[in-house]
Amino acid sequence: SLGENRKEVLQPSAQITLPVLVDMTNADTLDIASLQLRLTWDTAVVGYASWSAGAFGTIEANENAVAGGTFQANLISTTGTSNSFTAMNLTFDAGTAGSTIALLEMLAAGSESGDDLLSRIIVNSVSICIDAGGLLGDVTSGDLVDVIDAQQIARWLVDLAVGSSERMRSHGDVNNDGQTNIVDAQQIARSAVELPVEYPIGDAIVLNCSDALTVSTTSLLTAWTGNEYSQQLSAVGPGDTYSWAISGGTLPAGLSLVGSTISGTPTANGTSEFTVKVTSGDGQIATRPLSIKVSTATVTLSDTSLAFVSFGDTTRLTVT
Repeated sequence: SLGENRKEVLQPSAQITLPVLVDMTNADTLDIASLQLRLTWDTAVVGYASWSAGAFGTIEANENAVAGGTFQANLISTTGTSNSFTAMNLTFDAGTAGSTIALLEMLAAGSESGDDLLSRIIVNSVSICIDAGGLLGDVTSGDLVDVIDAQQIARWLVDLAVGSSERMRSHGDVNNDGQTNIVDAQQIARSAVELPVEYPIGDAIVLNCSDALTVSTTSLLTAWTGNEYSQQLSAVGPGDTYSWAISGGTLPAGLSLVGSTISGTPTANGTSEFTVKVTSGDGQIATRPLSIKVSTATVTLSDTSLAFVSFGDTTRLTVT
């Protein structure tokens, strides 16, 4: 995971360090000796600064694509570890506005003996949001929006000196098109002289920050051979449209995943281990290892003897 929090709220132009934490608490007797990871983010919201080693072997970092919002690394240890550890740290510079998901993906994982551990890994990303605060259109930090704000934007656009440029993008983009330009300055100027405008200039900027996507289903009920089975998978995060898939392992014979529901009629006993993957509408991905135990239903009479009764009377049997 990228730290304990699922959401990080930053002030404009702050800096954040995200640790890549590997929690081995529920790994039983498994050890881990190699990892290959990838991290992606929106470069309009945060900018890559640097990485530093944690407490795990050697690191081969690939920074060739960080300008486009992608970092990859291979981590290799000569001996496997079954203890939790910080693999590495990644530091970013926050911009002035917006939100992004720092999306962590594990591409490969192995033990000292060479076993493939990728299907056993749960990956948690983190949501990063910049709390710009203040009023929409107030680029001068004056706690009001007036013609001076429009003038400052116009000067900034032609590279003339301005009092401060830190709030130009976070507060000056009044039409929310991803850039601050002369249209924004014109709208602010109209608002300052009380002419009609199309945007909520002067309104407080409200932070919009969604949690990173995660699979919230942690276990599934036992299934019984020959009996119909149905279990719904669930996720929490941005939006309400998710697509589901089995990314590793197999479901029990007779069961299938349709939409977010695992259903069918199991045909054989045993325990099947598999990994479910959910993808949100904005492209986030989350996984979780799960298992389903299939058993044969049995009927047992708890009473070992029956009492004699008269014709027409009733008696009771206990069935478990």
